[in-house]
Amino acid sequence: MIKAILDSFIAQLKQHENTENIKFVREYSPSVSGKPMSGFVCAVRYGDLRSDKSFLGGYIDNDSPGKSFAGTLRLRLYCGVSLSGNDLSRKSEELAQALEDVCAANFIDKLGISETKRDHLTDNIFKDIDCAYSLYIDGDENESDD
Repeated sequence: MIKAILDSFIAQLKQHENTENIKFVREYSPSVSGKPMSGFVCAVRYGDLRSDKSFLGGYIDNDSPGKSFAGTLRLRLYCGVSLSGNDLSRKSEELAQALEDVCAANFIDKLGISETKRDHLTDNIFKDIDCAYSLYIDGDENESDD
């Protein structure tokens, strides 16, 4: 269920005007490893996921059955060294803004962009966009998807 929600956000992110020149792949994809690249590639990684404390009986509060989840999402934006660090910085800011635009209200708890790093194996540079998020899944939705 959580992965489907995150996949939906990534699908919307791909359609955002700020991401039209970015190719999206799953982390550890062969298209990212082992070779220099031209243009931008974003490797998506779903990180840790935990269920936040819920009250007895699976209720978040007295009126709301369901569960609250907290997790992390990393978007690693790569570009070849033929592009400048300024291009990467601009595009990573645009990608972070696009993520904020497509995500539901109160989804993102924290969003950060790393310094530019270099992958010496592939001769590419990259920045990480790390997102901490919270999701509430209604109790009725949990029962129907199990």
